[in-house]
Order: sequence, then C-alpha cells, then structure tokens
Amino acid sequence: MLAERHGYTGSYSSVYRLLQQLREERIPEVPMRLEFLPGEAAQVDFGSGPLITDTTTGEVMKTWFFVMTLCHSRHQYVEMVRDQTVFTWLSCHRHAFEWFGGVPGRIIIDNPK
Repeated sequence: MLAERHGYTGSYSSVYRLLQQLREERIPEVPMRLEFLPGEAAQVDFGSGPLITDTTTGEVMKTWFFVMTLCHSRHQYVEMVRDQTVFTWLSCHRHAFEWFGGVPGRIIIDNPK
C-alpha cells in the first residue's frame, strides 16, 4: 500500500522499526503520578510576562502572570500584573477564587521564598 499510494521503495521492516521507535518515545516515564480529588488543591505561581509600554508616558514596564491551576481538573486562572507585592498576590488569589466560584482545600505555592 505504501508503494502503490506513495511510491515508497524501502522495506517494511524499516517502517516497523520506525514505528517501534516512535511508540517507545511516545510513552513517557512517570516516576510518580500526583492525584488530587476535586477541590482538594490548587497550585499558584508567578511567571515572567512581556514588557509593556505605557502609550501616554512611554514608560516600559515589566509584567508578570499570576497563574492558579486546579490540581484535579487542571483548569487555570491567569492574570497579568505589574508587581508581585503582597497586596497583588492576595488580590490575585481573591480574583481566582471568584473566577472558579469557590476556594480549594489548600494552595500549593511553587518555589515559595
């Protein structure tokens, strides 16, 4: 069929070896799978955002993304912010809880300082 439809001139054993190699690469080795119940936990982190320019003043400002991910469903809330103050951190949590319509049992902070 490969020869007729696509002009393939190689051997079928070559195709078989390629498919075996692709199958082995596709199955990731997972040392430990974390499983959570619905509403049990959420993960939060700040990630680097783009530089933005204030069109009025021309000031270039650094931004960050606040990300909260529900551990069970992997649904996310993302908000771009201009600082990482405690006020902003707490406001982002409140906004995320309002977005999700509830509060998870615990919050897992990535790389707490």
